[in-house]
Amino acid sequence: MKEQYIEIQVSEALIKLLQTNALKDITVKELCNDAQIGRASFYRYYTSLEDVLNKKALFLIQSWGYEFEQNPNSMPNQVFESLFYHFKENQAFYSILYKCGQTQVIVDTIKNKLGLHENLPNSVAYGKSYFTYGIFGWINEWILRGMKEEPETLNHLFFEQTQIISNTIKLLNNSTVL
Repeated sequence: MKEQYIEIQVSEALIKLLQTNALKDITVKELCNDAQIGRASFYRYYTSLEDVLNKKALFLIQSWGYEFEQNPNSMPNQVFESLFYHFKENQAFYSILYKCGQTQVIVDTIKNKLGLHENLPNSVAYGKSYFTYGIFGWINEWILRGMKEEPETLNHLFFEQTQIISNTIKLLNNSTVL
């Protein structure tokens, strides 16, 4: 399909250019030359260079989600480990996002995947926001710290912290407020 070809060419060319250039220093013309596509083709699918990064991140997360959901061996308690594996496997792309200051792409992608949008009732939006920014916080720290831990270790730490938070909330609910 022509659309897939263009998306692959453009995203790969942009990632290559970002390895040696700042995003602000790359022009659409330069990207199109490297991707070997015309500017009209670029603007048919993208509005900006940032849009390329957004669509690539969304594609990667959606692909991860689809693979996880289609795997008959997937279990709910493995979702975060699977997500951490996804980030580890795509470390080159996500590291580029950090290098060019585009971490909001990760936040927006997680928001999109969890269905967090402005039309939700507050009670639903706050819960989805809690998970969105919590997940991003873990991923953000892990990437900034060089992704040294294995996904299994992060998953264990994640559930350990979740238990601590749950226990703290129980303690607060059971304590007497003066």
